[in-house]
Amino acid sequence: MDKKQSREYIRHPSDVPICISPQGHGEQLSLQLNNVSMGGLCFDSAKDLVVGSVVNIKINRVKPVFKVSGIVQWSTPIEDHFEVGVRFIDYEDAFKVRMVEQVCYIDQYRRQIKAKEGRRISGDKAAKEWINKHGNEFPNPDVANT
Repeated sequence: MDKKQSREYIRHPSDVPICISPQGHGEQLSLQLNNVSMGGLCFDSAKDLVVGSVVNIKINRVKPVFKVSGIVQWSTPIEDHFEVGVRFIDYEDAFKVRMVEQVCYIDQYRRQIKAKEGRRISGDKAAKEWINKHGNEFPNPDVANT
């Protein structure tokens, strides 16, 4: 699948922190997700990743740590970095990533409420408030791709 073909899915912007580890290498890259779709995800990397290589993806912000694998589909040089597109190996991983992304946004919302308003709220209350305020900005992947 080339970069053009990968755009058949609706992309959703994101800034969730992720860790990428090329399989077979000991290194781990701490990055931020640019966007996620039902087909995969995209991020900026200081390193060029080999097209066709398998990468392990972790989202540490949630417990237990969320882990999936993907295949590098493209890596495009942009000024001083590379924009990298990864296709999920398991189609269901895309839905799982979107759910984890939503949990991360709710956690961020909870911290913002505490910082801005001095109000401590439970995870459930934060989820209800966030969904009420932002749920329509976070489309259902099944609906978005029909």
